[in-house]
Amino acid sequence: MLTPRFNPPKAWMGDYNHYVYGFADMMMKLTRMGIRGKALEIGSYTGDTAALMGMFGIFDEIHCVEPFEGHEEFLDGGSWIEVEKKFHSQTRNYPVALHKGFSYDILPTLNEQFDFIYIDGAHDYESVRQDIQLSLPLLKKGGVISGHDYQREHRGVVRAVGEAFGQPTHRFQDDSWMVHR
Repeated sequence: MLTPRFNPPKAWMGDYNHYVYGFADMMMKLTRMGIRGKALEIGSYTGDTAALMGMFGIFDEIHCVEPFEGHEEFLDGGSWIEVEKKFHSQTRNYPVALHKGFSYDILPTLNEQFDFIYIDGAHDYESVRQDIQLSLPLLKKGGVISGHDYQREHRGVVRAVGEAFGQPTHRFQDDSWMVHR
């Protein structure tokens, strides 16, 4: 099964997998900043990003929010059942807690504070705006909020991030953005 970060379609990456290396650069930046503890990922899909967070070993807990349903163009004609199986397979060796459902249902129920929040669910303006709004009360003081697909092709992401924070503090080669609060 093709996965967005570990083995994306060749047309997405050319000769270089910037999806892995760009995210790894962000994890190294978090390490240098001293960010550790709990992470929250909104939109986990096959678990690639959660697995990368786990590989770096800087988070004791990685909470993932993913409904495993909805409208999706699968990379290789897969199904939500296959995506969920891949998620469990890729995250089984890491401290991952799955919150199965949509972010707008799950986030208000979380009674946690997170050191790092990564938003990569739906990529339309309203969804990203809502995920930022619902996430901010869950972010520890001095924590980092971040997300994916900060690029021209996803104008809604760029608009929502801009309205919430202005320009991101950092941008990475995989089109991730970061704001240190």
